[in-house]
Amino acid sequence: MMAELCLECFNQLNGTNYKSNEVCLEEDFCEGCGEWKPCVSQLQPKRLHHGLVKRICALFQKDKDI
Repeated sequence: MMAELCLECFNQLNGTNYKSNEVCLEEDFCEGCGEWKPCVSQLQPKRLHHGLVKRICALFQKDKDI
């Protein structure tokens, strides 16, 4: 189970620099700073990586249709 941490505390604790569009946030009590604020609930895949995976899957789908 992951500790409930706001984005600032999450980045500080993990030595990362995630932006709000790279994570899923849910309103919760941050165990780092002790404030009610949006906390990281899940990391989202990078958009470029996600788009690439979608394109590769689409290519394989086209091959099946032939």
